[in-house]
Amino acid sequence: MYISTLIFYTTFIFICTIAIGWSKWHNTKIGIYWAYAALALLSILRYDIGNDYDSYVSGINYLSRFTSINWPLFVTLRVEPFFLLLVHLFKNFAFSYLWIYGIYSILEVFILYKIFSFYNIHNYAFLIIFINGLLFFCWDGLRQGLAFVIFLYAIRYIKEHNFKKYLILIFLAATTHFSALILIPFYYFSQITPKRLVYIIVILGLAFFASGSLFQKIFNSILEYAPAWYATNAYSHAYVQITSEMYRLRIIFYSLFWCSIIYYLPDTEKIFINFIFFGAVIFIIASGALNLMRISYYFIFTTTISLPLVLKYLNINVSDLKSKIRQVVIKVVLVGVILFFIHDVITDSGTRGCVPYKSIFSIDFQMQKFDR
Repeated sequence: MYISTLIFYTTFIFICTIAIGWSKWHNTKIGIYWAYAALALLSILRYDIGNDYDSYVSGINYLSRFTSINWPLFVTLRVEPFFLLLVHLFKNFAFSYLWIYGIYSILEVFILYKIFSFYNIHNYAFLIIFINGLLFFCWDGLRQGLAFVIFLYAIRYIKEHNFKKYLILIFLAATTHFSALILIPFYYFSQITPKRLVYIIVILGLAFFASGSLFQKIFNSILEYAPAWYATNAYSHAYVQITSEMYRLRIIFYSLFWCSIIYYLPDTEKIFINFIFFGAVIFIIASGALNLMRISYYFIFTTTISLPLVLKYLNINVSDLKSKIRQVVIKVVLVGVILFFIHDVITDSGTRGCVPYKSIFSIDFQMQKFDR
């Protein structure tokens, strides 16, 4: 089943990439539009994909009982306004959760299209959003997934030094996930001059240190002094994953991946360099502590843009030996990320965030059956 899902995903990526390439060759956007429409349809039709899918269904059914949207709901239930609005709009529809999932999917795909158009990286887009996990996280973390892509779009206004538009978009992201509010101060990351060598040393040092048992003991000791709400939500999950050899290997490999991007991004992209460094440090330190890891994803998923930019810039000048070596290195790293993607799909890796792919045409949907 998982191998068939892998074949399905790789075939989908291949066909969409061909369609985009055809569009560029013929100087038209028809193939590009087709590819993103297919991606939206893939997302809209999914069923029981993501660890929280059934929880969202239960939550939507529960919230549908309220006759109106009011401020106490935001406070007591800690549910964002946009999500509550959609529940209110579709609560009388058959399978209301499918409509809500569909709206989120359409918005995410449309924003991704606008992002990739701005940076002119459509030809790399479909591969990257699959292998770096952004698409699957959007499927899994419904509300925060939309906040992620809004933030990725907002980065353009950091580059343009337009704080007003950046702030507006961050507030919009917060209407779908409150955690986006922490991103407001990071507008000023554009003023920090990256220290590439220092960043690389810190990331690799943390990666190798974090793979040992001493680091786990230190981190767990720190969590003992965390506030009660954090301990309840995160301490019990700390280092559930990092205890496995495969996860330790993953941290080391992804650290090399992030360092490669930091090293090869041009100086004009210092925002992405700073974001990747900050996200990598948080991710490595907090691996297994779910609350902190989810914060780091805002910055880690900037690889959705920065990796295609590296590939794009390296293709501009390949006449000298140094540029050719850079191309080889980044493509080897890219192959490594692809191999991890293949491994995750085939083995399931303990998550239903991407496999097995099931749609509303499956028997499980007809039976309203959810995997747990």
